[in-house]
Amino acid sequence: MDIVEKPSNIDLDKILEELRSLPVYHDRYDHNAQICLQGVKGNDDPHLGCTATHIQHMKFKISGHQTRDFTIPLFDIPYINKFMSDHNMYYTRVMHLSPKRCYGHHQDTKKRIHIPLVTNEDAWLIVNKQVHHIPANGNYYIVDTTQMHTAINTSSLERLHIVGNINDTEN
Repeated sequence: MDIVEKPSNIDLDKILEELRSLPVYHDRYDHNAQICLQGVKGNDDPHLGCTATHIQHMKFKISGHQTRDFTIPLFDIPYINKFMSDHNMYYTRVMHLSPKRCYGHHQDTKKRIHIPLVTNEDAWLIVNKQVHHIPANGNYYIVDTTQMHTAINTSSLERLHIVGNINDTEN
């Protein structure tokens, strides 16, 4: 299964409220922006692990850190931090996909949890050439991002997800 829905009672309003409290939250609206919610010991840069742009990707590579190093919560957001801890997430980011944009087709080394926060019917994940819409319904989704995949937002509305790596044993 490429995407597995995990029935939950995630309080999306609480998550969005916590995100609005972040000083960097309002800077996310530059096309395909990311904000790291977890960082590495000794570095509180919320963009260190973000690789949405070429400059961010180079900064990440130069740092010498691996995604598994991103385990330290960067912000005082108790509801989100508890979810990340309870689900053994690491390298967790808020990923914003602007209207009429997409990510490159790629594969990752680990499966990821997706928590859709804001989405629309014209925003999809494509995994193994299969198109999926995952709604912002208070559930989270385990996505097998070790398979070739991308995200596409063809609407005039934004798409916002929390995305974090998990170990292969999570399901």
